[in-house]
Amino acid sequence: MWLAAGIAALLAALAFWLLRPGSPVHTGAGSPERWNVVLVTIDTLRADHVGAYGTGKALTPVLDALAGDGVRFEHCVAQAPLTLPSHASLLSATQPLFHRVRDNGTFRVPPELDLISEVLKENGFATAAFIGGYVLHGKWGLNQGFDHYSDRFEPGPGRDLVLLAKKPAAEVLADARAWLEENGGRRFFAWIHLYDPHFPYEPPAPFDQRCPDEPYRGEVEYADHELGLFFDYLRQKGWYDRTLVAVTADHGEGLDDHGEQKHGYFLYETTMHVPLILRAPAPFAARTVAQTVQLIDVAPTILDLLGITAPRGWQGKTMGRLLAGKEDERFGTAYCETWYPRLHYGWSQLQAFYAHGKKYIFSPRDELYDLRRDPDEKRNLAGEQPRQRAELRGRALAFMQAAGRNALTPGSIQAMDAEDRRRLAALGYLGGALPLTGDDAPLADPKDKLPDYVAFGKAVALLGEDRWQEALDAARGIVERNPGFADAVNLEGNALFAGGRHEQALEAFRRALALKPEDANNRLDLLKTLEKLNRLEDAASEARRFLRDAPGDSTLLAALGRILLAQQRDEEGLGVLQQALAADPGIYPRINRAAEVLIARQGFSTAQQLLQGILSVQPRAAGSHYLLGQIAEGRQQPEAAMASYRRELEIDDRHFPAAVNLANLLKQAGRFDEAARYYRAAIDANPMLKMPRFHLAEIMLRRGGDLAGAVDLCLRGIGIEPQDRDTLFGYFVLTNLYAALGDSARRDFYTRQGEKLIAGLDRR
Repeated sequence: MWLAAGIAALLAALAFWLLRPGSPVHTGAGSPERWNVVLVTIDTLRADHVGAYGTGKALTPVLDALAGDGVRFEHCVAQAPLTLPSHASLLSATQPLFHRVRDNGTFRVPPELDLISEVLKENGFATAAFIGGYVLHGKWGLNQGFDHYSDRFEPGPGRDLVLLAKKPAAEVLADARAWLEENGGRRFFAWIHLYDPHFPYEPPAPFDQRCPDEPYRGEVEYADHELGLFFDYLRQKGWYDRTLVAVTADHGEGLDDHGEQKHGYFLYETTMHVPLILRAPAPFAARTVAQTVQLIDVAPTILDLLGITAPRGWQGKTMGRLLAGKEDERFGTAYCETWYPRLHYGWSQLQAFYAHGKKYIFSPRDELYDLRRDPDEKRNLAGEQPRQRAELRGRALAFMQAAGRNALTPGSIQAMDAEDRRRLAALGYLGGALPLTGDDAPLADPKDKLPDYVAFGKAVALLGEDRWQEALDAARGIVERNPGFADAVNLEGNALFAGGRHEQALEAFRRALALKPEDANNRLDLLKTLEKLNRLEDAASEARRFLRDAPGDSTLLAALGRILLAQQRDEEGLGVLQQALAADPGIYPRINRAAEVLIARQGFSTAQQLLQGILSVQPRAAGSHYLLGQIAEGRQQPEAAMASYRRELEIDDRHFPAAVNLANLLKQAGRFDEAARYYRAAIDANPMLKMPRFHLAEIMLRRGGDLAGAVDLCLRGIGIEPQDRDTLFGYFVLTNLYAALGDSARRDFYTRQGEKLIAGLDRR
């Protein structure tokens, strides 16, 4: 009896020790001392688009299976509806009130923060991050503690700006597999950031056809599919069964709920409620946790399961008891915030506090919701329940004061250069922040400004469609109602510029700069307008003034270098452009454009120095080999030109200008079969090309090939607008084809059509 009682007491004590907060959970499936860690963040993933959350809005069999094998948290709150601030909280286990990273691009993660990557590296893990969106580039500080941080964004086919700013899940996970092939023999921590559900929604085939009217859903299903392939890879390598896997999202997406199409503007559950699933080799039974948790609780829980002590400054809590099916009174509250309306529009920031099913939102007209009875936040109870409102507000204020104690100063704010802003804009973000002032004047409630927020997004889209007058009218209406809305003033300037009203555009950009003095995009727009007005000395002077404030801004350096080249000050311009490249090798597309200017006026030597400088730091820089080919052609060096064009096509096989130029040189050299192959490649890459069709048809005529096919090439080519001198060459080849076919009627008809075109061109 004494023995039995002693064993029972020992087992009870052991169970208490295993489940207490701050202690690791050991199992027979292998000691946590051997576990790897994979943290997956699926950007912009709404919880209600994961099948395991019971809504059926998307098919996510991989995430559903993971939830069935692990623990699914029903209500996890993200700390911010923006990618960089939210990931800063996730990886540092601290509230935005403490780290104060409050926007994408203009803030840098303070190096004083202790990230989970740093803790795991100190404990012997090989650490790597695989980043799907430019918004998390290492330049903004989340690369702390990572042995490898995969954040290179190279131009894809056609050099689309969006492709410079994001990678598809397949590419991100291929990077992860390549790294694991080299490092999987060590204990590893891999953070994988999948960007696909983020705007713009462009799911690849076949996911684009499964739900063509719901591209967001298509991207969610694509990300789930690719994640499944990666988990299969881990199983094949024998790593999955000793890997702790955590999958979550940085925030959700509005999808027009509450009038918000994307995210960042409001704090409703559509953007703040994120999925969270944890699966470990077998330390706990599969279950669902109902208590509210936060993203800041993920990192402490991972360390707890591994038996590693968390940094003292972390504000998140281990969810160990919740994983074991126990209640934990420390959970049930949460906090989130957005400064996006304040930093970009001059309207009020928003802050929210959760407590046991209730949610209070600080705003000029505050809001209170009972999430258990009203999960869609349709009924604001702030006016109906003043006592509960006051109680929750008081608790929130006390929490915010405590969480912000000893907060890091906002000295980590960085001026974002214009290339950064353009890349972020391609992903749907505004760039550059309004300066924060000590002015206590009341700020507008974002709810009241929703129509202008929506109108601004539509005006940006109008300008993107070259409907500059409509964009201008909309921008001016927004500015009239919101004089401090700097981005709308900038939009006004760009609409004027697109309409050729450059003096008025210049005035608008000066007004935008007065509102956002450090916004590099406003500065760059001012410089481009001065250049357009041929006020080159003024442009150079302004560029130097801006660089005194931001001496390392690679985009401003590139702009000054281009201005100096326009002034024929090539040596000085070359030096400045080389400084820009040294400051940021990713600036090379702008250096390429400067080289194009030099090539156009036969400044071959300086252009070649620029391009060789690019290739010395970016060997696979898209476009640089093509420009070297143009230089070689200009110097009458066809073999060197062909070698450069071939190299360009090795980097981007859909770079049709390189294919056309290479084909032309091969044709001139009498190498017709090779030339035909590259003409066809150019047509495949861009079906709207005319001249390659005509050249290919002529080769077929010379070699007695498929003359009917050659006729078809010419007919398709002459049908492509505009009807110009290139089209004349098509008529010439076509008449010769019909002559070879013995069809004199069609030969004569197309001869007359060509003559009519010549007459029309002469009249022009």
